[in-house]
Amino acid sequence: MARFQHSKVLLYFLLSFSVVYTSCETEDEGDIGAQGPQGPSGENGTIEIYSKIFTITPNDWYTYNTSANSNDSAVIPIPEITQAILDSGMIVCYKLESTMYKSMPFSSYNGLAVKTFQYYFYLGNLVVTCNSNFVGGNNLGNETFKAVVANGHLRKMPEEIKEDEFNLYFKTK
Repeated sequence: MARFQHSKVLLYFLLSFSVVYTSCETEDEGDIGAQGPQGPSGENGTIEIYSKIFTITPNDWYTYNTSANSNDSAVIPIPEITQAILDSGMIVCYKLESTMYKSMPFSSYNGLAVKTFQYYFYLGNLVVTCNSNFVGGNNLGNETFKAVVANGHLRKMPEEIKEDEFNLYFKTK
């Protein structure tokens, strides 16, 4: 009886596989048609990128401690953070660790506490913060950062991109 059951399962599997396999069709793309007319000119695609490397010294940090954490922050004036950047541009910040820049937020462990460096921004300013779970203070030295600001001429992409649209956005062809 068990042998019969195995045969039924095998037969069912083969039947299912053959139905799926034979029902699949390949699409015939056919010949490529003639080139269409030139489309209208697009917007100016120039992207302006501003980069600034800065060091925050121990005296530049504003320190405030809570019962469970140490918090430090510093405000860096960056006039390139305009309303247009806030509306449709891009701002990123990196922290220099040893010989490489690491994107923020960035956390490090020094044996006593976890320090997390973050940033936020508003019109004309970038704020760098350091939060840790060490109440004794972060004891920050000279800390170097890099801010990158890109203008608002960035093109907004749709939720789903078809292959020909992908080539248009990323100019792969």
